[in-house]
Amino acid sequence: MSADELTTGQWKVIVKGLHEAGAAVMYILGGEPTLRRDLPEIISYSHGLGIAVALSTNGYSVTNRYAELLREAGLGEAQVSIDAPDERLNDYLRGAGSTRAAISAAKNLKNAGVRLTVSVTVSDINYNMVDGMLALAENLGAEAINFIAVQPFGRAKEKGLMLSRSNAGIVLKTLFKYNGSLRVTANGFRFFLSYEDAQEAASREDLSCPAGESYIAVGPDGTVYGCDLLMALKSGAGNALANGIKYIMRHGFASLKARRNVNFQPCATCQIRGSCQGGCAARALQKYGTVLAKDPLCPIGMPSNTMRLL
Repeated sequence: MSADELTTGQWKVIVKGLHEAGAAVMYILGGEPTLRRDLPEIISYSHGLGIAVALSTNGYSVTNRYAELLREAGLGEAQVSIDAPDERLNDYLRGAGSTRAAISAAKNLKNAGVRLTVSVTVSDINYNMVDGMLALAENLGAEAINFIAVQPFGRAKEKGLMLSRSNAGIVLKTLFKYNGSLRVTANGFRFFLSYEDAQEAASREDLSCPAGESYIAVGPDGTVYGCDLLMALKSGAGNALANGIKYIMRHGFASLKARRNVNFQPCATCQIRGSCQGGCAARALQKYGTVLAKDPLCPIGMPSNTMRLL
C-alpha cells in the first residue's frame, strides 16, 4: 500500500458515508484491490452495513484459500479480466502470466461460491475473438460477460489501443446473434452506433450515463469522481473524508449536472439528446477541455453505417 492511500479506518468512514447516502452496491476496482491486505476486512464491514460488494481482479493473488476468505467476508460477485482466449495475445495485452492467473482465479472464486463474471476490453487487436471469449466464459462457469469498448485512458492510451467503428459493428453483430447461457452486456458501444441506430435506441434508459448521479468513484486518497474515467483525468468533485459523500452528492458534480440539461450545441437541438446526453463526459473533457461538449465519438456527421446493427 503506497503512502498516499487511505488506511483501513479511513475506508470504513467512507463506506459508512456511502451507506448513509443510500449506496446499495459497492464495486471495488484498482489498480488491483487484492494487493491490500485489509480487503477482506473492508468487504466484511461493507457487507455488515447491507451493501452488496463486488470486485474486479486480475487474479494473481486469488488462491483457493483467499477466494474462500473473500466469500466468507461477504463478497457476492467477482469480475475477472481476460481480453483474449489466446494465451499469448492476452499476456501481451495484460502482462506475462495474466491468462493463467485469471483462469485460476476464476475457478477458485467459482468453487468458493462467489458469482463469477468476465470482463473483456475490446480493441482492434481482439475484436474478432468475441466467440472465443463467450465460449471461455461459459467453460469457466461465469454467469455474465461484459464487453467494454477500449477507452483512450491509462494503459490503453499508452499502448495506442483503439477500436474502429467498423470493428465495433462486427462485435455488436456477433453479440446480437449469441443465444447461450451467459448474460451479455456491452459497455461503451452505444457511441459506435450509426445515427439511424442511435435514433432507434434513444428510448432505452440504460443508455443514459449515470456519472455523478447514481454512480461515483472514490480514488485511493478519498477523492470523489463522477466515474473512473474522470479519475484518470484527475477531475474530482471533493474528498470523501474532508467533505463527506452526502455533501458531495448534493453540491458537487455541477458540470456533470449541467451536462444533463444538454443545453450546449450541437447536442441541444439533437432529437436523441434525452438518451445520449452528449455521450461520454470524460472523452469530451479529454478532447475539448470541458464536459459541456459532445462526445468525440458522436456518430452525427459521420458516414452512415451501412451495416445496420439494431
